[in-house]
Amino acid sequence: MKSYRKELWFETPDRLGFINITRTVESCLEDSGIQEGLCLVNAMHITASVFINDDESGLHRDFVAWLEELAPHAPISRYQHNQTGEDNGDAHLKRQVMGREVVIAITGGKLDFGPWAGSDRVISSTTLKSLTEVARRPAQKARQVS
Repeated sequence: MKSYRKELWFETPDRLGFINITRTVESCLEDSGIQEGLCLVNAMHITASVFINDDESGLHRDFVAWLEELAPHAPISRYQHNQTGEDNGDAHLKRQVMGREVVIAITGGKLDFGPWAGSDRVISSTTLKSLTEVARRPAQKARQVS
């Protein structure tokens, strides 16, 4: 079985943001040479998420409004987690809703989103279109991990 692993780092300018990482994942798949199998995209940060959906700004705004209704950021005192000195209790809850990872079929060396998923389906990150909290770590370039 052939495998390939690459760490990718993304940073959003705001506390909550969406990044379309589909092209980046496609590039990794091309570099891997894998033609058939599965692609796991996993947000390796506890308040980041990865999901597949339409790449449409209205939907992004709907996600933000819906997530704020489910787990409002303020008041931060509402979350016991924030008693540790952090202010991201809401982000942990939002990540549970948006998801940690996606698995995509690889067919003929391409990501296979299925017959009903057109070119507007993307991998997103909060990190393939993704919802992600701003990392408290400086952005780094993609690097391959052996």
